[in-house]
Amino acid sequence: MMWNMLDEREIQKIDGWLSLTEAEFLYTLAKHTSNGIILEIGTWKGKSTACLAFGSLDGYGVPVYTVDHFRGSKEHQRHGKKIDTYNDFMSNVKRLGLKNIIVYKMSSMEAYKRINENIGLLFIDGSHEYEDVKNDFVFWTRKLVKGGIVVMHDAVGWKDVERVVKEHLRDNKNFKDIKLVDTIIAGQKT
Repeated sequence: MMWNMLDEREIQKIDGWLSLTEAEFLYTLAKHTSNGIILEIGTWKGKSTACLAFGSLDGYGVPVYTVDHFRGSKEHQRHGKKIDTYNDFMSNVKRLGLKNIIVYKMSSMEAYKRINENIGLLFIDGSHEYEDVKNDFVFWTRKLVKGGIVVMHDAVGWKDVERVVKEHLRDNKNFKDIKLVDTIIAGQKT
């Protein structure tokens, strides 16, 4: 299935915070990923996962791994509110017929210890707290192949994410071709 109006309508049905421009950007990056897995940190209810999975299916068919504890970020858990998005995520994946997704229902650092594959495309959109974002970037980019792409959502408007981007991506000689698409920033590992 190529990115078209049908894809856009299906993606729009999933609750989440990606713009259509960001969704198509993720799809396109996934479509061109041929070396290593696609790994996503933070999925909410699967909007970004669907973009990555459709892109992979239309491209080289590399596996898509998603890591999430499905309890939302700290901003979702305020006032003792309990969050569990796993059933919504699985319902969306099933409705779209996506079978190339491997789900790790755990924290990013727990998954880091278990996933040993090389990563061709890394999408970071988990916690928005500085230490968590920094750890996601620093640890997971170690598994990113040369020429692989790191993508960070909320790189505009979230001060802790912006700080990690400034400190670890923008002026990092290990990354080139930095590109901003709405609130997503991407860079290629050298």
